[in-house]
Formats: sequence, structure tokens, C-alpha cells
Amino acid sequence: ATHACVPCLMDSDCTAAGTPHCVSSRCVQCLDSTECAGATPICNANACRACSTHSECAGGLCALDGGCPAASEIVWVDGDGCTPGTETGSPAEPYCDIAPALGGLGAARYVAVGDDPTGSYGPIAWAGPGAVEIVATGSMARIDQSSSTVAAVTCTGGALTIAGVNITGVGAGGGS
Repeated sequence: ATHACVPCLMDSDCTAAGTPHCVSSRCVQCLDSTECAGATPICNANACRACSTHSECAGGLCALDGGCPAASEIVWVDGDGCTPGTETGSPAEPYCDIAPALGGLGAARYVAVGDDPTGSYGPIAWAGPGAVEIVATGSMARIDQSSSTVAAVTCTGGALTIAGVNITGVGAGGGS
């Protein structure tokens, strides 16, 4: 008989912090995503990792740091799938434009922007406080501002991060 040393036979053999489970004689980090959090919320091959697609996250948005924000932290915009006058910022009743979504953030700090294949979103301004992340959930989201007096994007306070949104027609008003 061949005898080999193995790191573990059962979970109680796994005493190192961060690898509490025994799987195939190996101490591993997770069995499913409920054991992962923060910037590494997805359990894949028994290790926690960052999300890479929006569909991996229960709230429907993969943040830039690889984390999955809770649904309560996200305000939704979908210019092609909204009904004016009924916007609440939920996935079922998204805002029609980004600017009103910024005004309706409340405790949320993420704006998920859907495709608007028939048009574009208007200019936006963020004065804070705090940080906001605007993330496109498709490939056809764009902010277009052809005016020569108003910038497409203006940030005068806090922090504003925009990812995956095409910005065109930036006016002479500047932006930062």
C-alpha cells in the first residue's frame, strides 16, 4: 500500500485562515459564492474572485473593483426601456436619462446605464458629495452633447467615475 501525506481529509483539518474547506484533499477558500464578499464575490474553482460580467451579480451590476453591489446601492437608467413619469430607478422602472438618476441616488452610489440604441443620454453634472460610479451594462450607451456652451460631463465635487459609456460632442464648457 502506498501512503501519501495530504493537507486534509475533512474541513476540521483546514486550520489556516481563508481556506476552511477540504475538497479533494486540498484546503480551499469556498464552496459557493455565499462565502465570498467585497471585491472577490464569486466562488470559482473553490477560490473567491472578482466578478467579470454583470450577470454574475445578484444585483445585476459588476462594479469596477470586481465587487457586486447590493440592489439597494444601484440606480438604473435605460433610455430605451423606460416610461416617462414612472421612473423610480429600479430595474423595472429605470430613469430615462442619467442626470435625473444622479439626482435620485439617495444612498445608492452606482448608476447602471442600459443601451439606448435609438438615441443618447444628455449631459451630466456631479457636485458630490461622495463618489459615484456610472457603468454601462451594454455596448450602446452614450452621452452626447453637441452644445458649444455645456460640457457633456462636469464634476465639481466628490468623485465621478464613468466606465463603458461613450461620450461624444463634448462642448466648449469644459469638464473635469
